[in-house]
Amino acid sequence: MSRVLKDEGLLIFTFHHNKLWAWEGIGKILLDAGFYISATPVVRSEGKSGFHSSKGNIRYDCILVCRKRPSTWVNNNWVSLKELILKDTVSWTKHTLESGMLITEVDIFTILMGKTIEYYTKAFPGLKCHNEPITLAEALHEMKDFSEYISERAHPEQLMLRKSYIKKAEQLALFIKESKERYEVKKHIRRND
Repeated sequence: MSRVLKDEGLLIFTFHHNKLWAWEGIGKILLDAGFYISATPVVRSEGKSGFHSSKGNIRYDCILVCRKRPSTWVNNNWVSLKELILKDTVSWTKHTLESGMLITEVDIFTILMGKTIEYYTKAFPGLKCHNEPITLAEALHEMKDFSEYISERAHPEQLMLRKSYIKKAEQLALFIKESKERYEVKKHIRRND
């Protein structure tokens, strides 16, 4: 694809997966092929009545908008990129919830992984954490741990997080709770009709 795509061309496809290895694999493939991800909008993967919309399944896809390298991104500091990843994850989650759609832990994982590979590939190569190189696998594992922290709704003192991360984790955990409450009310209303 990289060979035949014009320099200003776009490679666009949807992706979601609930396993870390899949996100690492797609990120590595794109980097090895000479691409970076310039955007990862999130869309509903299928209609509300879709076959795969049962409990525990991922309901959203990340649209991976890929461009040929090099990226014009100049920020290669992992700590500041994490801030952007979390800010975008909160924003997309809030937007989805405000549209009346259900959000679960698995959906937040999808959004978080999509945003992580987006920002990682933009900053590649040369991304550093405390002046040490950070691999895609390390970045994804760190954000997976953050996703698990949200899912477990752990108390902030149980895990050492920066204050700004704690606030975002609490926001995302509240979004999940609010979404589940809305879903249960809708389900209850449908049963009583």
